[in-house]
Amino acid sequence: MDWQKYETDFLSSFRSVREGSLADWLDLNFEAQISYYFELSPIQDSFRFRARHLGRRIATLLIDEKGELQKELLSQLAGQLEKKIYPLGPKREGDPLIYSHLLDCLKALEAEKEIWNWIRKFSPPLCHRKAEEIVRETLWPESIRTLQTCHIRRAVLAAWLTLLRQTTGSCFATAPAILIQKKPLQFFKDLYELLNIGQLKRVFAGFEFAVPMCPSIGTGELGRHVVSPEQISFSPGLIAGLSAARLLPLDEPLVQKAKKLQEALQELEAIKTPEQILRDLSLKASEITEDDIADEEYLARIQMGPMIAREGAVFYQRPSPRAQKVADWKKRFKAAQVAFQALTECALLRVWEYTIASFCDVKIDFAKWNLYVSLGMNTEQKGGIADFLYQRIDRKLKEANGEIERLQHLYEQAVYSVRSLESLLHSAGDAQRYELQAQMSRTVHEMQIALDDRDRTVRRANAIAGFFAALLQHFDRKLQEYFQEVFDPSVAEKEEHIFEDSPAGFRLLYKHGRSDASTWELIYDEKTYIQSLRSFFTAVEGEIEIPPGLDKDFISGVATELIQYIQGSEFIDEAKKRARSAGRITPWNYVSGGTMQTLLQAYYSRSVPLTETAILPRSLMDLLSFLNKERKTANLLFHSPTHAFVLRLDLLPEKAEGKAEENSAAAKKWKCGEEIQEHIGHTLSEKLHASQKALFLHLFRQKHVAQTPARLRQHLLEALETVRGSPDTSGLVDSHLYEQVFLLSGNQIHEALSAILRPVLNKNISQAISHVKKTFMGAYELHQTAKSILLDALQTPYTSEDWDEKIASQIRRLGFTYPHLLLFADTNWSGWFFGF
Repeated sequence: MDWQKYETDFLSSFRSVREGSLADWLDLNFEAQISYYFELSPIQDSFRFRARHLGRRIATLLIDEKGELQKELLSQLAGQLEKKIYPLGPKREGDPLIYSHLLDCLKALEAEKEIWNWIRKFSPPLCHRKAEEIVRETLWPESIRTLQTCHIRRAVLAAWLTLLRQTTGSCFATAPAILIQKKPLQFFKDLYELLNIGQLKRVFAGFEFAVPMCPSIGTGELGRHVVSPEQISFSPGLIAGLSAARLLPLDEPLVQKAKKLQEALQELEAIKTPEQILRDLSLKASEITEDDIADEEYLARIQMGPMIAREGAVFYQRPSPRAQKVADWKKRFKAAQVAFQALTECALLRVWEYTIASFCDVKIDFAKWNLYVSLGMNTEQKGGIADFLYQRIDRKLKEANGEIERLQHLYEQAVYSVRSLESLLHSAGDAQRYELQAQMSRTVHEMQIALDDRDRTVRRANAIAGFFAALLQHFDRKLQEYFQEVFDPSVAEKEEHIFEDSPAGFRLLYKHGRSDASTWELIYDEKTYIQSLRSFFTAVEGEIEIPPGLDKDFISGVATELIQYIQGSEFIDEAKKRARSAGRITPWNYVSGGTMQTLLQAYYSRSVPLTETAILPRSLMDLLSFLNKERKTANLLFHSPTHAFVLRLDLLPEKAEGKAEENSAAAKKWKCGEEIQEHIGHTLSEKLHASQKALFLHLFRQKHVAQTPARLRQHLLEALETVRGSPDTSGLVDSHLYEQVFLLSGNQIHEALSAILRPVLNKNISQAISHVKKTFMGAYELHQTAKSILLDALQTPYTSEDWDEKIASQIRRLGFTYPHLLLFADTNWSGWFFGF
């Protein structure tokens, strides 16, 4: 079908929107225009844009400039949404989820006074500057000079109203977070802790565990690989980013901005990711290069500061022209990144989700920390902290033992001398006796000194022998107070297939020994890692308990040697080797599978694990039978080795096993000829990059005509894997076959459209159906074609009837697709469910 015409018809239908209507209040015309551009440039998620736009828009409407709730407007909005609103636009099947979430929230806000009481607790000041930045990003594009109560309350309300959807790598947190968001009192309590103290605290296994506010929402779609460079000139994210960076005019229409963006893109040598595009274009506009940035960063590291003294006077040294350009570029680039992401991300909601993600890797046992492994806290790990301390303390112990031997020898010599003098005294005359007594007194004194020195050195040696274990215990305890390993989305970020989650990334955090989370520092590189360790050992040196027999100089000497050692190349090289041998990335970050069970235990401060039921299904029927048994419980969390999500057993119909068998029987009736196989291969090629289409079709056309859907699937997979050079193609092939197995042809298409639209069939709709000219049409295209004809007939972008569901039901009833809908779970992804 002509998707572009369908999109433009949908935009044109907004002419019928009345002023003061719900569509006008929510600025759905703007939302539709931006969504259209997202579809033209598929590097960002239009569904998440709509969820974010509606959440922020309603929050701004409901909270006035004084920060008070507009209760009358709240009732009107809830009333309008209760009448239902369903879009007739293309690819909007999931949008009712957004409106359903909004309605639930507004009704709860209207009915439960405690919710508004919690929101009213939010006011300035916030815990730190980063929290202020997150609030500003949440309300983007609103320009906020001074952060006021109304802004903070709008941000927290927008975070609640924005339907939470997953990006990548955080399913273990997204699934429980989706359920927690539905409990507003708990949700706002979390946000209050985050914005006012900068952390969430829980007591877990008898220990207080605090996770700091996640400092970023990651790079997300900024790092997505651009497949079709020719399409990205329509990207709303790039247009917004370049406008925020003052590289495109703010007041020009989107079409003009897209044209200028296209011209700018043609001048780039390479187009890889949106982040790279924003960086390269902003560098060019600032008239600097990557070398200029590197040089200025080096100068900033070696300079003492902008103030210098001359003849007793202090003045500011003016930055160089290049330094000013670099500083201006950094502001532009940051603004561009924020604007790009803010279109589809509610910053406060995402930060909350990523903060609770840190609970998934709570490790009470310090020996399991990446930091413990990299530091080498076991003496068997050569080159580690424990090995170094053991060698140094052992050396000092050997020195003490040597001194004991020397003093023992002196003592024994003195004892022998005393005994010799005693013998001489017995036989000495009066004249010699006085001299021998004096000599005897001196020798006894020397013997006592040797004995005292020996005993003191023995006590010192015993103290040294026990000091090693005590010192390691002290460092173990203090390291857990000064450091923490927290979730960081940037560690493991990479583009994955939509249902394959990348593992969770964690980063080392240095707390500086303070409880104020605003002073905590994430460690991103080797230099900061070493600086943090140096700062730590310096800070805790004074807290080391000095055992009897040792003195402060001994402690200080060991600490000084340790600090000198960790700054050498041997330590960091060995630390990296230990981290890699344990399967970690570096000593300061690592990737780990997110553990949803641990997250829930820690988040809810449970001393015992949650109840679990497990299954290893060997067939579709095994899984269906298992799900049917669990139907009595709602909102279960489900996890497999690769994904975690929310079960929605309310969606699964009764007698699902029998209906699954009927679906399977319907698929087996499929017949394929050469013409049908060519159509399916050609329509799949339309979903590929232009550079891949011709080769794919050439390879696919070499195949024999498939006799079964399974054989056709294999033909498609083999051709596609060769073209893409990757075996990860089954998702694209399976979704395409799901749409194409029940193909209609010729008059069947017209008859099907007439049957589907019979409730509203009139002369104009019949005429529109007759104009449909297609050789073949699958179920999905049939669905969208019917809806586009309906849109043209009704001339309204939204209706109070769910035509998506009505049309789909008719298609199933008429046998143009699988006869039964078997959905059972929320995927976490935008508008998608899991089903059979």
